[in-house]
Amino acid sequence: DPDECFVANYYIKDDDADPLFRLFVTTKNLMKNCLNSNHVYTDATYKLIWQGYPVLIVGTTDKQCAFHPFGIVLCINEETNDFEFMFKSVQLTVEKLYNFNYCPIILVADASEAITNGFINVFNVIEKRIMCWFHVTKNIDTQLNAIKDKKMKAELRQDNEFMQLIKNETIFDAAIKLFQKKWKSKKCPLINNFIDYFINVCSNNALEATNRKIKSLYTFQERLPVGEFLSVFEKDIIHQLSRERNVDDTITSQMQKLSQMFHLEIYHFGHQLITG
Repeated sequence: DPDECFVANYYIKDDDADPLFRLFVTTKNLMKNCLNSNHVYTDATYKLIWQGYPVLIVGTTDKQCAFHPFGIVLCINEETNDFEFMFKSVQLTVEKLYNFNYCPIILVADASEAITNGFINVFNVIEKRIMCWFHVTKNIDTQLNAIKDKKMKAELRQDNEFMQLIKNETIFDAAIKLFQKKWKSKKCPLINNFIDYFINVCSNNALEATNRKIKSLYTFQERLPVGEFLSVFEKDIIHQLSRERNVDDTITSQMQKLSQMFHLEIYHFGHQLITG
């Protein structure tokens, strides 16, 4: 069964004074997502386990910006060694299953140095480091607080949100130049400081949706004891995430087609609104 959950890698330190465990869980189907990907999304999510342990999620996105996980890590911390374990587990597992040397070059995550260092320790190189949109907006809002003109602040925020919707890198780069030209012409030191900050960030938000889904559907917004969470984790979360991405599954395939048809209808409806 390509959607059967299994422990691909683990590390346990049995020490009463300083216990430690790391567990990487996946399916054959989820690991297929590595085969055509050169970029990785990862994040740590909390409020799932009663003991307060983080759950690390790693995966990639497709051209429609839908998130596709490789697997999930259960651990005690979210330090460099934890993310290094996660990335190494992905690399070793896809090599064992599909004889494929996985070396992504783009990392999308928050500004955590632990994530960055863990990635570099495994894959040696990182060509692009992109922040997820949720964390970008938090930092942008902090920077905008220095600007007292409410109208100007709102317009800057609106321009930022518009550029976040651009999926083509060439168009995005052109929009950034126009954004700089527009606001630099105001000759305001506070705005110039904001522009200098903003041009260093670009990102997406696909992983956050998967985190919300896990919390709402599988744990019912409640923190579970680690033993109970492991059971839900294996039987429900990983299996369902895998099955949803299995094109050979008849029910899933039909749902994907319906989803594609729905988005196509929305596109045509929007086009009619614009063109009149």
